[in-house]
Amino acid sequence: MEQELETTRMRIFSNMLMTQKEDLKIAYERREKMKQELLDYNELANTVNIMLENKDVQENGLQTSVNLGCDFYVDSVVKKPEKIVVSLGLDLFVEYTLPDALKVVAAKQAVLEHQIDYMTQQIAQIEGFIALSTTALGSNAQLHPSEFEHLSASSLKNKPTIFDCLQNQLLNQLKQ
Repeated sequence: MEQELETTRMRIFSNMLMTQKEDLKIAYERREKMKQELLDYNELANTVNIMLENKDVQENGLQTSVNLGCDFYVDSVVKKPEKIVVSLGLDLFVEYTLPDALKVVAAKQAVLEHQIDYMTQQIAQIEGFIALSTTALGSNAQLHPSEFEHLSASSLKNKPTIFDCLQNQLLNQLKQ
């Protein structure tokens, strides 16, 4: 009976570990997408700064290449680069003057940096849980009850295993 219980616990934590690995992959992908978006906004800010600082651009216009799709580019000249269209996300674009565009871009950069930091923290938590779960799956060590006072009294009849501790932590997270 006790062997079956231990086998069931191992299956549960093995499944949790697989789920956490999938979550980790998704978190990495989201963070990389945010980093790329931040790079795009950095490039936009640099371009706008060059347009503002370069008098030749303001007098003679801006020569550029425009991607029409499928890497097919067309050379073009913007005669009066006084305004720029900025993507705000969700396919929403707004036309701004160059100084206003810099303010919007700076705000978007700050938001993206905060989101990247948050995703990095989430990744660290998931990696920590995976490391702890991996240790638990490979360990049959018994832990002393005083180390885990937060466990219920009924689970302390026998010395709890690390599986008990992980299960309790997971349940506490789900309650929050």
